Amino acid sequence: MKITLYLILAFYGILLAYSLISLRKKYSLPNWLSFFNLLGSFFLLISWINKIFVPLGLIILLITGPINGYLMNGKVNLKHLVVKTILSAILLIWVLII
Repeated sequence: MKITLYLILAFYGILLAYSLISLRKKYSLPNWLSFFNLLGSFFLLISWINKIFVPLGLIILLITGPINGYLMNGKVNLKHLVVKTILSAILLIWVLII
């Protein structure tokens, strides 16, 4: 069960990092924002080392998500933010239970 959870967290981190890298050139996101996006993704990748990296990574990614959306689309997609928040809450609760 633990291995499945950490694989899901790693996959989520990899997907978010990949999307950032692929969209960074197109939208010319600021370096500081890219840094925090990659930092949040990195924390999810190394979450198997210590559980503290899970909330840190998820919080960073929840903060940078709306900023990314605003800079890329000129608005924050509320549906996307709600889904991301729910997914993050589920992952965080799952980590705390295990």
